[in-house]
Amino acid sequence: MKFRLRLFSDTTSGAKAEGRSKVQASESKIALYSVLAAAIFKTVDDEAIQQDYENDPTRFARSTQQQFPTV
Repeated sequence: MKFRLRLFSDTTSGAKAEGRSKVQASESKIALYSVLAAAIFKTVDDEAIQQDYENDPTRFARSTQQQFPTV
């Protein structure tokens, strides 16, 4: 849950309503999307995609980030 809150920006009001402290990201958004991309593309059941990911993980992180619209 903390990863999701860091990635999608926790709100003070949301944290207060749930009785917890606000979670803030200490890393950049692209670093967080890199973690998400690794979880997806290192485990996908396609060796060609896994190899493409290993060759250029930043491209996959950026592509993953583009799938989530910013508000």
